[in-house]
Amino acid sequence: MTGFPANVTVVLPTKNEEKNIPGFLASLPADIPLIVLDDSTDSTQAVIRSLRSQNTRIITMSAGVAAKRQCGAELAGSDWVLFTDADIQFAPEYFHKLKDSLKGDLVYGPKLSAGKKHLYYYLFYLGQVAFSRMGIPAASASNMIVRRQVFMDIGGFDINLSCNEDTDLVFRLARANYNFRWEPGLLVYNTDHRRLRRGIIWRYGHIMSRTLLIYLNLKHAVPRSWLYSDWGYWG
Repeated sequence: MTGFPANVTVVLPTKNEEKNIPGFLASLPADIPLIVLDDSTDSTQAVIRSLRSQNTRIITMSAGVAAKRQCGAELAGSDWVLFTDADIQFAPEYFHKLKDSLKGDLVYGPKLSAGKKHLYYYLFYLGQVAFSRMGIPAASASNMIVRRQVFMDIGGFDINLSCNEDTDLVFRLARANYNFRWEPGLLVYNTDHRRLRRGIIWRYGHIMSRTLLIYLNLKHAVPRSWLYSDWGYWG
């Protein structure tokens, strides 16, 4: 137990995460409210119910990841919403440090590897540091906490995006002059590296091209079918 005040809700989109969810839940304190948005065909929901019977709400919904995150934020009754993923494990001191970090409108921290692909995650971390120093929010929805009222005021996620919904959100927050904070002490670890199976170069090309498109506010200058495709991200 953390003794953490109930002003943060964790929002978790899931799909066939029965192998990842035990580690995720083991790293999440029992007194932190959790909303799960799930459309699994495996035993994800059963595993969650068996391991975490308290402070947990499971919503069955067939939708993309952005729509799931949006639904969870709308259902949250807390001041802050913590967005994350099922292949994440929080560092042991994460929620203790979070108590002193909830300032401003958006708070985000780094994601490193709990196993393989250390180089990719370390380079991504260095990119977050560099962009944050330049005043550009480099947040990932694997480890991002947003003041709920600000999230609602800005319109939440673009639910049509199949990926990079986090990048789109934080750039809109920055353009609207909301405050964001990079907190390197709020560390999480990734435990599943399926999205890196095409290699680091492909992954970085995917990230940088889509991020540049969103950063330059060119979303409406390209065909919707092209923008809202995941470009092979999930395939």
